[in-house]
Amino acid sequence: FWSTEESDMLELAVREVGEGKWAAISRRLAGLGVTRDPNQCRHRWNKVLRPNLKKGCWDDGGPNAKIANGF
Repeated sequence: FWSTEESDMLELAVREVGEGKWAAISRRLAGLGVTRDPNQCRHRWNKVLRPNLKKGCWDDGGPNAKIANGF
């Protein structure tokens, strides 16, 4: 479980270090007292925090439209 403060620190670290440099971001967080490995940082960013992340329900044209309609 990530706290709000940890998520905020991760966002700041990504802005400062650069997206994709997960080992360096993990080390930056460790210096702030947050123990997260690079994979945890990458997952949190890509699945929860990334600014252009699309959240919500699939629209009718999504790849699961046939499944949702019983086909």
